[in-house]
Amino acid sequence: MAGTPTLTEVLEGNVPLTSNRDLIEQVTRRRQGRLLTIVLAPTVQLKSTLMPPLLEVLQTLTPGGGVDVMVDALGGATPEAWRVVSVLRDRFDSYNAIVPFAASPGATQVALGADALLMGEASSLAPIEPPRVKGLDVAGNDGSRLSMSAYDVQHYIRFLQRELAPGEKLDAASPALGQLWSRVDPLVVGATERAHQTNRTVTRRCLETHLDPDKDAARIDGVLRHFADSGLGHRFPITRRDCELRLGLDVIKPPEDLWGAVWNLHGYYRRMLDLEGDLQLGETQHYLVGFDGFIDTLDTRRVLLRVTRCDEAGRPLADKATLHRWVSPQSREVKLDEELEL
Repeated sequence: MAGTPTLTEVLEGNVPLTSNRDLIEQVTRRRQGRLLTIVLAPTVQLKSTLMPPLLEVLQTLTPGGGVDVMVDALGGATPEAWRVVSVLRDRFDSYNAIVPFAASPGATQVALGADALLMGEASSLAPIEPPRVKGLDVAGNDGSRLSMSAYDVQHYIRFLQRELAPGEKLDAASPALGQLWSRVDPLVVGATERAHQTNRTVTRRCLETHLDPDKDAARIDGVLRHFADSGLGHRFPITRRDCELRLGLDVIKPPEDLWGAVWNLHGYYRRMLDLEGDLQLGETQHYLVGFDGFIDTLDTRRVLLRVTRCDEAGRPLADKATLHRWVSPQSREVKLDEELEL
């Protein structure tokens, strides 16, 4: 493969993949420990495809002892968060979660599985709300699809109950409920509620990796109510103050120099996830390239590459699916037409 360019060389000048090793080292030096970062683009969901590259990176860390895990955007709540927490618990004796800013619901689940949360003044976790789906009406009309969740239905019914006249009952024959079910497929509501109950179980199991299911039952139930049963939308910030004073979670308040290093690393990922560039191979192949995820340690990294086939004007081709592929950019030759299947 002599002469085949590395991925870094291919991207250089198009979407430069700059190193963050110095930024990671600034955090590890101040924490005097190991750091693992898992960051996804806001539009990317935590899926089982994360596990192979994560396991590859973890193989470079000696088992046992403790590790800091920086989580940021890991998509919505998902059962895959439990797989991530289980892997971390099986490999290390303990882990702390570093929350740089606004953790997504999926990142929140991973953070709640940690022994302690390292949070700045503006850091926050997110409620675990039911997924929102596009639900066909009962007639199957695509034109009346609604983006909704089981919470939306519950809040609508509660609203009706509050507005009922004294002595009036809300039952299946009520016109207001009839209007609801004419617009929303009940099976879709049931599916979102089942998904929510699954995510509640995931969140509970994450908490039970460091809290005793029996001795700390009341504490676990309180945290779960706040995150999964409060009815709050996923954008509501559950702040450091909430985590420490309302919920009794173990919170680490970092000194200013450490937090500055964490914030610089967070900023690096935000900048890299915003990058997009054109890549041309030969005279006819045009691509739009960007980064949708990173798994990093001090010496090892995997990058989630997003590649979209375009026409000469840079417009995505409708008949070409966007490619997502975890790759290793370090001192490793990548054949674009084979490994990335462009």
